Amino acid sequence: MSEEKPTGDPEDESPETPEPSKDESVEAVLWPQALEDLSDNSPVRKAFENYCKYMGCTDVSLLTLENATKEVRQTAQACLELLRIAEGGVSTRSENRVQGNGNWMKRPYLNSALDIEKDTFSQPTLRPLDSSEFESMAQKNITFMVGTPPEHPTESEWKSAETNYSNERRGISLKSAGKLGFIFNEEKDARYKRLLPYFPEHICAHMIYKLREQSIEVLTMGVAKDKRGHGHGEALVATLLGKLRPRNRRTISNGVIDTHCYRPNHLGKNLDAVTHMEEYDPEALIEPKHQIALRMTLESFPDTPLKRQLLELCAPLLVEGAKKCAEECGHASTSIRSLISLASDTDDSLYIDNPETRKCAKIEVISREERAVVKRWFKYLTDGETQAHSSIPQDLIAVVDKETNEILGITLSPTKTEEGDRFNVKKFFVSKPERGKGVAVLLAEALIKRMQSSGASCICSLNGDRLK
Repeated sequence: MSEEKPTGDPEDESPETPEPSKDESVEAVLWPQALEDLSDNSPVRKAFENYCKYMGCTDVSLLTLENATKEVRQTAQACLELLRIAEGGVSTRSENRVQGNGNWMKRPYLNSALDIEKDTFSQPTLRPLDSSEFESMAQKNITFMVGTPPEHPTESEWKSAETNYSNERRGISLKSAGKLGFIFNEEKDARYKRLLPYFPEHICAHMIYKLREQSIEVLTMGVAKDKRGHGHGEALVATLLGKLRPRNRRTISNGVIDTHCYRPNHLGKNLDAVTHMEEYDPEALIEPKHQIALRMTLESFPDTPLKRQLLELCAPLLVEGAKKCAEECGHASTSIRSLISLASDTDDSLYIDNPETRKCAKIEVISREERAVVKRWFKYLTDGETQAHSSIPQDLIAVVDKETNEILGITLSPTKTEEGDRFNVKKFFVSKPERGKGVAVLLAEALIKRMQSSGASCICSLNGDRLK
């Protein structure tokens, strides 16, 4: 937070920074602001006009969307947002427009699509999909790509084009096929023109979308950085508009930002990236990009005491120049992983916060004399041990309903811990009807508070390190 300037201080006499020009500030970031900004030969403009006719909207203003229905307005807004994301704010000029070939995405083009993801979603608040996430999403939904032939083919691309050309013209006699594949003394331009349809395509744009009952939801979309401003993003959006029908799928919805924002359930993956080392190196530093990803994931948690506690626990991992092998970094990583593992055991999550549960529940430490109330949960907490539940050496921390005194969740934690020791936790258990209602969050908050007050170094789960 920036400090306020004290009253009476002299004004800063440094020269003012010149305001960016209209082309740099508005067009580079907000293009297009309206469908009216698209050129007359834009495929999106034409497809949207046809869509309006299908929807029974006549004389719709492309600037103000006057006379448009709610569904048409929603689709127009989604188209504008998708164009800004895909083209990165770079406007398409008529003279720069390139006609690409649209087709369903094939596995060999996966790496090219992942490179486009990195170029498109590199802002601090967004993250590109990794290969496993992208492939999983592509298998469950519909993928589409726009490709163009190479402008300056490599030797392998020439060879591949000749092979494709020969295979298409292959006759019954295999002997004659080789004679059709290459023409001697052919000029390079003529050869390029002849083989143009047979070159392996360079992927310049892609998208993944889901067909819902009443709409088309776009999950991801991007255009290669060096191909923006050539109309490929418009080709993708025009394809979507062409699939809308007045009887079933009537609108387009933009789910791209939701797909690429940091999510709490990626916390374990972020920790893996922060602590991963190819070889043991005591001087290895945590990369800034992994620190940013970890911080953004923690910031995506609901605004609860647990969020503040997690940020405090992870502080050693987020310090500039932090070493992966530092003891305090290991303690922070162990604590977070253990909490994730404990919550996973209950089929509950650390990022599900329910204000109603928080309002109606309280944390209690159950004494040995009152432990009969948890007898029915004893076997779950101790993995079937047969000792008397009154002789458990740990404390029983429970989340209790304020009105009914019913126990919603419970855990075992050490009664005493020496300073610097690990705070060993046996297990979380949440009543089945209360799962998914934020009980695990309350248990985690209570454990962290007890761990910090005891002077322990970190929380350690005795049930292994399972991330979910």
